Amino acid sequence: SNNFFKANDDCLKAYQMDSIYTDNVIWHQDVGRALMFSWGNKGEAVNTDGSVIFRDTFIIHDQVGFRRATVFPTADVPLGLQAGMMYYSSLINAQHSPSNRIGMEDSPVYIENLVIESRVGSILLITNGFYALDNKAPWMYKDGCTGPVFLRINGLDLSRLKGQAAPSVVGGCDLDTSV
Repeated sequence: SNNFFKANDDCLKAYQMDSIYTDNVIWHQDVGRALMFSWGNKGEAVNTDGSVIFRDTFIIHDQVGFRRATVFPTADVPLGLQAGMMYYSSLINAQHSPSNRIGMEDSPVYIENLVIESRVGSILLITNGFYALDNKAPWMYKDGCTGPVFLRINGLDLSRLKGQAAPSVVGGCDLDTSV
């Protein structure tokens, strides 16, 4: 609680239950994500639920937002999607691991009062499917679909956002945004 982070890699990592992050200011640099839920590696994160809470978070700078995007993620080309995710990193990221779940339907992971300002690379990347690309991307473990992602965001303030280099991506297997 009550921290200032100037981070050049993942900053606040929700890799375990009973994690509460409050009153944090983040100056995000070139690498990693500001709020990280999962990277897609085998065994890298455990199950999470509503006991994981981000409250009153301010992302005041994202270095990636000041670069010109030349390759956008595309849903029809897995390599293009992964290249886009790597080079235009999102501030909020959950690339679902094959062995864990992120949130539950009745107990989602919770983000409350998130303020994003300045320019950003991309705001959101949430996927529950991934490709190992014939083992050219071994960090993704294997091709396939994984469990659902339950994430609730209340109080997202984009009034001071000046632009983004690449669009947000929400996708995967059996996508249902109505929950």
